[in-house]
Amino acid sequence: FGSRHGVPLQWFHCFANLPLFVSPTDGMKAKLGIFMLASGLYENCFVSSERRGLSNRTWLMRHPLWVVDLIQLLTREVTDVQASHLQQWQGTDVKGGRPKIAVLIAGLADRLILAPKIQRLIKPLAASGYDVELLITAVGMGQGSKVVWTPVPNSLSALGSEHLHVAGAIHALAERGKWTLRFCDLDSGPQEVLSSIPIRNRPKRLMAYPLPEHETGLNVLRRFKAIEDLMKQVQDAELKDKFTYDLLILSKDDDHWLGPLNVTSFLQDANHVSRVYSKNCLGYGGINDKTLLFGRHAAEVVLPRLFSDFWMQRPELETSNTEALWQGILKVRGVESVPVDFARLPTSDSVYVPGGDGAPYLCQKPVKLCPGLPTTDAFEHPVLCNMR
Repeated sequence: FGSRHGVPLQWFHCFANLPLFVSPTDGMKAKLGIFMLASGLYENCFVSSERRGLSNRTWLMRHPLWVVDLIQLLTREVTDVQASHLQQWQGTDVKGGRPKIAVLIAGLADRLILAPKIQRLIKPLAASGYDVELLITAVGMGQGSKVVWTPVPNSLSALGSEHLHVAGAIHALAERGKWTLRFCDLDSGPQEVLSSIPIRNRPKRLMAYPLPEHETGLNVLRRFKAIEDLMKQVQDAELKDKFTYDLLILSKDDDHWLGPLNVTSFLQDANHVSRVYSKNCLGYGGINDKTLLFGRHAAEVVLPRLFSDFWMQRPELETSNTEALWQGILKVRGVESVPVDFARLPTSDSVYVPGGDGAPYLCQKPVKLCPGLPTTDAFEHPVLCNMR
C-alpha cells in the first residue's frame, strides 16, 4: 500500500509506535486513530498548502491519493462511528424530536429567488410538522459575477424584486411561518478562491470552462467554498444545540419550486441517510446539481470538504462540467447518487423579468426546464422566459 502511493515507511513505523496501538485487540480504536491521523495530515500538509497557493509542492501534494484510499479502506468501520455520532442526539432537540430539515442556499443576492422558496417549500414543510431551518449566504446585490451561463434579456435583481434584501424581513417571515432562520448573510462579498488554484501540476477540472481563465469555472469554485462554509454552520448548530438534521436540501439561488416536496417519500427510503437525490434529467454526463437532497451521513461525507478537496488528485474528478464533477465527487466519497423523477424535486432555473405593467414576475429558462412536470393543481404551470 505504502509503496504504491509513495508513502515513506517511517510514517507507518510512527503510527505503530503510538500509544493508541498498545492494545492489539482494540482494532476499532486503531482504525479510527489511523483515520484521524490521515485526515489531519491531509489537512495540514495538502489543503493548507493549497490554500496558500504554494508552488513548491511536497510529495504529499503530488500524491494525496493515499490519504483518500486509506480513509476509504476504513469506511465501513468509521462509518459506524460517524453514524453513531450523528444519531446520539436524535430526538433530543428542543422542539420535541420532530424531523429536522436544513435548507442551504449559496449564491448571489441578485439571483436569490427566496420568497417563492419560503412559500412553496419551507412554509408547507413547517405546517406539516417538520422542523425547518434555513441557512443562506449570498454575495451582496451588485457585487457578484455578471457572467451567466444562460442569460435572460431584461432580467431583474431577485432580492430587489422581492424586497427581502435585509435579514430582518426574513426573520419576520420565519416567526410567522414557525420555521427558523438559522444563518443569514446577504452581503457576504465575493469568495476569494484564486489563491487555492495550483500553480503547477494542476489537475484537470471543468474543462468546458477551465480555471482560472473562465469566470464560470471560478463561480463554481466560489459556490463550493460558500457551501462548505454553510456546512460548517450546520455542524456548529448541531453541536451547540445537541440535535442532528435528518435531511439537508441544497437548493441553488435561482431555483424556483414549481410544486411540493414530499419529504416523507425520501425518509421512507431505508438507505436515505447515505444517499444524495437529484433530478433524473439534464444531467449532461453527470448529475443535475440544481437541487440536491442529502441524507445526513451523505452530507457529512461530501459537504465539509467540497471546496478544500476541489483539487484532489483523482481521475474521477477530471471532468468537463459541473454535473460530471458532482458525480465524480460522490463516487470518490463512496456516496450513492439516486436520480428521481422531476415531480419529486420539481425545481427550475428562473429569473424575474418586468411584466407589461412593470411589475416583476418569474419565468423559467426553457433549456433548464426538465420535461414531465405533473399538470395537477399542486404544480405550477411553467412560464417560459423569452430568450431573445
